[in-house]
Amino acid sequence: MSDGRCLSHAYSEMHRRDNLKEPVLYVQGSIIEPLTGKRIKHAWVESKGIVIDPTIDLIMKKEDYYKRLSAKDIIRMETFIATMLFGRELHFVTKEEVAKAVKRDKELMAQILARRKKK
Repeated sequence: MSDGRCLSHAYSEMHRRDNLKEPVLYVQGSIIEPLTGKRIKHAWVESKGIVIDPTIDLIMKKEDYYKRLSAKDIIRMETFIATMLFGRELHFVTKEEVAKAVKRDKELMAQILARRKKK
C-alpha cells in the first residue's frame, strides 16, 4: 500500500467524482497500514462525510476511517488546487505548499476581477 500508487488512485477518483459534479476533496495524510502496523503516507478522497480509498477499495464513513486507520497529518485540497499542485507530477505535499497555492489562486482571481471592473 505504501508504493505511491495511492497518489494516482486518489487523484483519478477525485477527478471522476468532480466530473460528476460531486463535492469532493483530495486528501493526503498518514495512516497505520493494516497489514504491517507501520505509519505510512497515504492519499484518498472525501465526499459528503464519506472516505473513498480506491487503493484499498474501501468506502467508509469519514470518522470510522480516521479512527480505524489512525489517520493524522491531514491535508485537504479542493479539485482546482490539487490540479494546480500536481500539474507536472503527483507527490506528497506540505501544508505550506497548499497554502501557497491557495494564496496564489486568490491573487489571480483578484487580478481577473479587477480587470473585469475596468472594462
